[in-house]
Amino acid sequence: SIIDLDQGEIEALALSIVKGRHMVLCDDADARTAAIVLGIPVRGTIGILTLAMYRGLITPTEVENLIIELPNRTTLYTTPKLIAQTLETIKDWRKKSHPSKS
Repeated sequence: SIIDLDQGEIEALALSIVKGRHMVLCDDADARTAAIVLGIPVRGTIGILTLAMYRGLITPTEVENLIIELPNRTTLYTTPKLIAQTLETIKDWRKKSHPSKS
């Protein structure tokens, strides 16, 4: 429930509602669920990294390296399945964007 969220997460969700349901950046599962229930767009660390790649701000190789290192260099909890899915998404995007380099 929203009562179980940290004060900062509650304030971020409230601010998003006040400001017109702007995207909230959050990795906490409960806060992400609350955002979805409230109709607030939400994106986490991996989503931000892939979005930066799609926009050409960082390379696919940089994203791959960062995602592979996440479990070792941060306290962010992620699953091997999510990492594998993301790496597969990057591989697919690379093929579609640069077919001659596949």
